[in-house]
Amino acid sequence: DTYLYDIQSQTFTLISQNRVGTEPTYTSQSLSYNACYITYTLNNGGVYLYNRINDTSTLIDINGISGVTSANGEFVAYINRITRNLYLYQRSMGTSQLIDDDDQNYFVSISADGSLIAYTNGHGEIYTYNTQTGDRTLLTPYLISPDQKRSFNPQITADGSYVVFGSFSRGLVTGPDTVSGDVFAY
Repeated sequence: DTYLYDIQSQTFTLISQNRVGTEPTYTSQSLSYNACYITYTLNNGGVYLYNRINDTSTLIDINGISGVTSANGEFVAYINRITRNLYLYQRSMGTSQLIDDDDQNYFVSISADGSLIAYTNGHGEIYTYNTQTGDRTLLTPYLISPDQKRSFNPQITADGSYVVFGSFSRGLVTGPDTVSGDVFAY
């Protein structure tokens, strides 16, 4: 199960329960800046959004994985484990929209207000997606060979001004390459 620990009161609150009768496996948790909204992911039961104010959990996608919550709690970016497509759920609307249908998306990060999503697609490329304009930007143009695309784990800053990510790719920048991998900021 997933718990919320209150540091001030030193108490635990159960926010999820095993809903399918088998031992659940939790793959990720993410919370808003004030911990009113918590996203948790079950391998055997999808992506849920817990509302601490109402003490309710909402199933976002039964096949969802890797859910991350914006700091304001309005948006959840997640991947559907069947299609591997990237989606954005908007809490106030109760709807999800397709962001990328690459079918191999993974490693997702979201800005505090949910306006930018950073993610890695199945080709090892890092993108950002602007949820307000629909613009998609490739952050990892490769200077040598497209066979060298191996970037991963983008993390976007709260204000969306920077994305940091790891890469084993060669030729992302001019100068000497390393074979052990580097960390880049965009």
